[in-house]
Amino acid sequence: MRRLTGIKQVTVGVFLTEAGCMPVMSQADAPPESLLRTQGQIADHFEVKLLGFDGALAPRGQMGEICVRPIANSEFLGYYKENELSRSFFVHGWILTGDIGVMDEAGNVQVLGQKQDVIFPTSDGTKVDAILPWIIERKLATHPDLIGVQVVGVPGASGKTQTCAIVVLKSAEGHTADHARVKADLTEMCQQEKLVAPNYIVFVKDFPRTQTKKVQKFKLREMVLALIKEQSSA
Repeated sequence: MRRLTGIKQVTVGVFLTEAGCMPVMSQADAPPESLLRTQGQIADHFEVKLLGFDGALAPRGQMGEICVRPIANSEFLGYYKENELSRSFFVHGWILTGDIGVMDEAGNVQVLGQKQDVIFPTSDGTKVDAILPWIIERKLATHPDLIGVQVVGVPGASGKTQTCAIVVLKSAEGHTADHARVKADLTEMCQQEKLVAPNYIVFVKDFPRTQTKKVQKFKLREMVLALIKEQSSA
């Protein structure tokens, strides 16, 4: 970007409406590798901590939910007429962002994905087997026949949550892909990388999106559940 536009300084960060600004942002002298890999460091007048899936403080280098707290003179009072929602996201002045990330030894914060998208196979509240869909998505997205892939969790047998990959195939003229072959390829790709292979693979023409083109995973889950129910009753 610097080379193409002539811009001398590029700043990256995390903007949080509830915090009123960017509680995490890059420093002016941040090296290029830090700008590409992370969203920066804790901004002045903020505290940031990461909570693991077990609710305990996550040490440096380990994943957790990013939590933000203004140090002074700034406090988000809650969502208008949404007391229950406010209580679930604000605890003792801390804003629970719902984003999963990691903080390195230098204090750089990297946002990885959303907590609501993490898949927990067990139904007993155990978090140790958490499946991170974005890791599977990044791997499967390298398949030459795909232009998009999303991974979600769906209810399975015995109360266990299973994984489902929803994929969009290339539709260029003259390009066709055999569904069975693609399914076999995707399963093998996961096995080679020691990732959890999807229990289901569903083909769609496109993903449901917001007006800003963000994929709506909750609608994808609804679509998959409807398809599974339809197939089981056929």
